[in-house]
Amino acid sequence: MKYYNLAVVCLLVSCVVFALVGCVECCEAEVWYVGGNNPGNFSSLVGVLDEAGSSDVVFCYPSQYLGPFFINKSVSLIGKNFGSNVLFSVEGDISNNHIINILAEGVVLRNLSFFSDNSLVEAVYVHTDDVILSGCVFEGNLSKAVYLKSSKNVSVCANTFNSSNIAIYECCFSMNNSVFHNNFYGAIDGAFITTRGLVWNLSYPLGGNYWAFFDEASEGAFDKNRDGIADEPLQLTSFGFDFQPLMRPWGEQLPVARFSVEEDGDDEMVFDGSDSYDRDGKVVNWSWMVKGGEQFFGQFAVCVFDEPGWYWVNLSVVDDEQQSNFFNDSVWIGPHEPSVELSVNLDGFMLNASAVLKDEGCGIEQIVWDFGDGVVLSGALNQSHTFEQSGVFMVNVSVVDCLGAVGWDSIKIEVVESSEGESSGFAFVVLCCAMVCAFGLRRRVFR
Repeated sequence: MKYYNLAVVCLLVSCVVFALVGCVECCEAEVWYVGGNNPGNFSSLVGVLDEAGSSDVVFCYPSQYLGPFFINKSVSLIGKNFGSNVLFSVEGDISNNHIINILAEGVVLRNLSFFSDNSLVEAVYVHTDDVILSGCVFEGNLSKAVYLKSSKNVSVCANTFNSSNIAIYECCFSMNNSVFHNNFYGAIDGAFITTRGLVWNLSYPLGGNYWAFFDEASEGAFDKNRDGIADEPLQLTSFGFDFQPLMRPWGEQLPVARFSVEEDGDDEMVFDGSDSYDRDGKVVNWSWMVKGGEQFFGQFAVCVFDEPGWYWVNLSVVDDEQQSNFFNDSVWIGPHEPSVELSVNLDGFMLNASAVLKDEGCGIEQIVWDFGDGVVLSGALNQSHTFEQSGVFMVNVSVVDCLGAVGWDSIKIEVVESSEGESSGFAFVVLCCAMVCAFGLRRRVFR
């Protein structure tokens, strides 16, 4: 059921992204059924495809459907019971090596399984635009699971690729085809071929695809912030990057714990866990450990702290599939740390520096200047300093508040010795050259 919901989400996302006409008209679509024992159900998929009109929906009951099939209308072909054996295949020697050949724009395939041991067979051949493939499974020895030819705006979402050969083949000026939230099993070699560059990602925090071979931290498969997305992008040979590869298969995602903290004005701190989310479900439980051991439950936790300082906070969340995850963070309770902004004006060896307080914390008690040449001063926010020699120096100002919290800012400067004599000499040479040129031109004019 969870994976079925994912397929629905992918369908809705794709409708928004590509603004498919078929999606707009689906509310007025006629519904057809093939397979099953209900009166009025078609026994042949070819028969129902002949009868159905554009924008109609065809539900397929569990069975084995032997192709090839040609779809030249903007229909939606959907497995009636997700996870059951709605299997599309071919048998024997066939003149056409596609199980399903899509020739009409706006076609949707969802919750279908494709299988063949014939290495010449391609499961889904798309030679048009605005097609959605969602929640499908590709297995066996398929030559190509998905073949995109001269196609645009095709969405390949929440599918499982477990066939032996090429998962996605894109050619012939195909463009703007999105591949996200899919599970790719097997080795990288032969997993896909593309000549145009597929778009491998959806936006954060939903992330990209799961790659079974991408499982070593040395390759970048690690997740320090526990958001379910690898901290390093995955380079897919010469075909581009999956910038947000998933750490777990789509459909088995852990919830992500996140929180914020605000002061409510009555010496109480409110911890808000509403930023937590679950990619393939929803968060149903929040539990907190705050102040070194005090435990709270619920989306919000309200705490009173006797003293300002740093406190370790742990939030654990559970999703609707009873999977859990956690997030730890160190939170400053009390006045903000001070912050300061530095500006300088250098004139030869003379430096005039000024600092502006951006946040005083609980009140500034000390200001320290370090000019980088060994001179350290305490005092006001404005300072003047004369350097004794040229060089590159790091000027730093630090401010310390009543709790000992430190804020600082630095600027690198270069002190250069100037030579007025050399400058005057150079100017004199330039003047002489100008006079000589002018005299030469005058003689040429009056010759």
